[in-house]
Amino acid sequence: MNPVGVKSNFFELGGHSLLAVNLIAKIQQRFGKQLPLSTLLTNSTIEDLGSLIRGETQVSSSSLVPLQTQGNKQPFFCIHPAGGHVFYYQELSQYLGNNQPCYGIQAQGFNEGEKIFTNVEDMAEFYVKTLVEFKPKGPYQIGGWSFGGVVAFEMAQQLVQQGEEVSLLALLDPWVPILLDPNKKIDNLYMRGVLSRYFGGMFGRTDLVTQDELLGLSSEEQIEFIIDKAEKLELFPKEATRKQNRRFIDVIIGTLKATYTYKRRPYPGKVTVFRAQERHPHGIDPQLVWVEMYAILDVADMEVVMVPGNHFTFIKEQNNKVLAERLSEYLK
Repeated sequence: MNPVGVKSNFFELGGHSLLAVNLIAKIQQRFGKQLPLSTLLTNSTIEDLGSLIRGETQVSSSSLVPLQTQGNKQPFFCIHPAGGHVFYYQELSQYLGNNQPCYGIQAQGFNEGEKIFTNVEDMAEFYVKTLVEFKPKGPYQIGGWSFGGVVAFEMAQQLVQQGEEVSLLALLDPWVPILLDPNKKIDNLYMRGVLSRYFGGMFGRTDLVTQDELLGLSSEEQIEFIIDKAEKLELFPKEATRKQNRRFIDVIIGTLKATYTYKRRPYPGKVTVFRAQERHPHGIDPQLVWVEMYAILDVADMEVVMVPGNHFTFIKEQNNKVLAERLSEYLK
């Protein structure tokens, strides 16, 4: 095994989102320096991180995260999924190649003082402003996996309303919930969504808490109960503080709340759906039905492209490579 040096790359050594959370928590514990999670995407060596810790390099807190900046093609903008961060797109951007610029748009709320959005329209408006500041005129190529596809759809709506061209709207297997009782409050429902969509899908812990364990607890008590169990099972990094874990959960809750309340409108353009071939392993919820978003959209034109894997695995090795190959056929 090759020794790890100051120029070794975090991701090339096998780094991923959970290890990134762990590393950022350790940096804060050891050096008292709070770095945004996205820092690792643009500063992925010990040398780069050392410059940030010493204050020699400015830390960016923008929602726009450069994933791959080389190339002369139109950039592709990837919107974060429910977890809020854009690490899932790091590998995808590499497979798209050196001629395809790729940028992630990360959720607000991970850093102290940032507002957590809880509806899709406000989230999309903020991201569109971020996008237009970086690239004032279209055409725009935007997309997103899972919840990111829901936000990308609304961003495309707002861009078109502003007279801009969206040359590619790529929805990467987005699913949306339908409330069986539309008059029922979602305050206690979204916690089940957190478990089935995030812990269940990403950590394989569909049994983290049972419905009975949450009975009689207020929304606030439910959140604390879930964090307690997740910490005991070491789903969070050991070095992470309770405050960091709570902020992490709050970002997920915000995105899930936004999913439940989003009112879709007819879209006048084309939507390209990249659909996972295997069945979605959703947790069971008696109050919700999860459906593939493309099946209930009202759009002028739609194309569906199949990709190997299920909802959670089609954006990971080796399916990620196939996804990139099929996506690159539509990128200009």
